[in-house]
Amino acid sequence: MSSEKSGKYRAIWILLILVAVILVALGAGVFGYASLKHESVAVTSIETPSDSDAPPQFAWPSPTSAADPATPANQVLTFNCETQVSKPDAILFACADGYEGIEKISWSTWSVTGAIGTGTYFRNQCDPDCASGKFAYQKVSLALGGAIATEGKVFLTLLDYGGVGASLAPESGTDISEFYRAMKSQ
Repeated sequence: MSSEKSGKYRAIWILLILVAVILVALGAGVFGYASLKHESVAVTSIETPSDSDAPPQFAWPSPTSAADPATPANQVLTFNCETQVSKPDAILFACADGYEGIEKISWSTWSVTGAIGTGTYFRNQCDPDCASGKFAYQKVSLALGGAIATEGKVFLTLLDYGGVGASLAPESGTDISEFYRAMKSQ
């Protein structure tokens, strides 16, 4: 072996040994890390914030039948996550990841009194996990109601949907204004 190669190997070995010594010293507490004491503390009470500490809540009226029937269709809205929309072609239930909702929506009626349509319910099966899971789809009928008149607009807030044929989509309703109200309250 040439002396030049031997010098390079020796320098590498010295460097590796130096790194190992430093790591062992850190782990053994030479620099004081291992000598830190951990004490147990008994919790006798937990303070809960008072109502005055709570953030202000977004005021949202209850569903009403007082919505003006003359309200133009473009002033009748609903929600897709926290976004106000008119006649959406999709409504997500899992706003953070988009793993569940209704897409390809076609509305046959849209007014202050409610909306009726059809679409395709989808849900990630998360098998073996959500990142590599496959989506399942099913045709659904859907209806929006629960009109709330506020800010010169009418919001349809309650969504009912049910599967046509198989039972992938649960026949259930949901308040689709919930995420909007939560975001608005922050």
